[in-house]
Formats: sequence, structure tokens, C-alpha cells
Amino acid sequence: MKKENKAFKIFRVIITLIAIVFLLLFVSCAPWGIVNIGNLVGGLLCVWLIFVFGTRNKYKSLKEKLKKNIFGKIVLYGINFCFTALLEFFF
Repeated sequence: MKKENKAFKIFRVIITLIAIVFLLLFVSCAPWGIVNIGNLVGGLLCVWLIFVFGTRNKYKSLKEKLKKNIFGKIVLYGINFCFTALLEFFF
């Protein structure tokens, strides 16, 4: 496995921390009855960012396992498409 750059490691930690803060923000609105599609999309996006940037090795191994067969490739591209659509909706 290639050793990653120190600047990229710091970037990953910062993005993960920002995603955790925003996830708490989106979830904290639910007890007051503020539940809408924006909070749902924001929460899902934050969970995805935490998974990708926070658990990089697990994400890479899962990605490699999915790329081995055609069904896995379809699932991987479908997930990427859905999160790209969520990003477009959110911003």
C-alpha cells in the first residue's frame, strides 16, 4: 500500500470532523420536529463522507471487492451515481 501524503491525511481528518459536526447538526433538528428532505440528504451525505474519508482502508477494500465481478461494478457505479445526485440536490 502506498504511503499517503501528510497534507492529504490532515485534509481527510478535517473533512471527517466537518462531516461529523454537520451530521450532528442535521440529526439535532429531528427532536423538534424539523424533518425534511434536506436534513435527510445532508445526513446521508455526511455519513458517506465519514465512511469514505474516515475509514479509508475499509472503503478501499470494499471498493476492490465490488470491482471483481459485474454485479459489484453495477452496485458501485449505482452508489456513486446516487450520491452524485444527492450532492446536486443538496447544493
